[in-house]
Amino acid sequence: MNLFGQKSKETFKDKFVFIQKSTDTSRLVFKRTFRCVSKKGDDLPSLFYSIKKTSENIGANCFNFRSYAPDSSKAMTLTLDVYFGNDSILKANDDNSIKNTVFIFGSDKISKEIFSFKVGKKNIDMPSGKYFKSIINEGSEVKVNFGGFLGTTVFIKWYKNRHAQYLTSTGFGVAPALYPSANGLGVGFTINTGRVSYIDPDLGQLLIIVLKEHQEVAATNSVQPK
Repeated sequence: MNLFGQKSKETFKDKFVFIQKSTDTSRLVFKRTFRCVSKKGDDLPSLFYSIKKTSENIGANCFNFRSYAPDSSKAMTLTLDVYFGNDSILKANDDNSIKNTVFIFGSDKISKEIFSFKVGKKNIDMPSGKYFKSIINEGSEVKVNFGGFLGTTVFIKWYKNRHAQYLTSTGFGVAPALYPSANGLGVGFTINTGRVSYIDPDLGQLLIIVLKEHQEVAATNSVQPK
């Protein structure tokens, strides 16, 4: 939907689409397997955007996760299989994606750093290297506050087939030089003050796979950290 609540035509131009497990990949055209090794200062999103840029040069517009491996020297290796899919295939893939769910990320690093925010009336202290998940129940909304009274409050409302929202208040995972305001995220997404950024949903789904081995901070419909 656009800002006026009207349905807009789905377009996959300039996207690097995460291929859902339930999507039939037999109609995709395999292009190449890319293996990207981090340099000092890189994080997982940096590797993703590097592969995305290179993939565009060979006509690839979607990917399958193959592996992610940090090593003892703190270097990271991300391996993706990249493909070309036409709009009809990517639309079917989009139909299989997660709907009406909010994910919040702080960092992909395993450290003692804590990211604090509030969901509804519950205070969340999320360790670095984990993520938070909350389902938006039909007819309701999820309220997220970053930074307390003087911070940012986001209200994300349920509507049919609404794509999952991937958020960060730290700038983690946001495409270089983009840092879009949440004001542009469409109907039912409002802010009272401050700033929150939107993570590319295809990167967001990749982050979930990688961080899942560290477990979710909270199970669906729960706000108690594990």
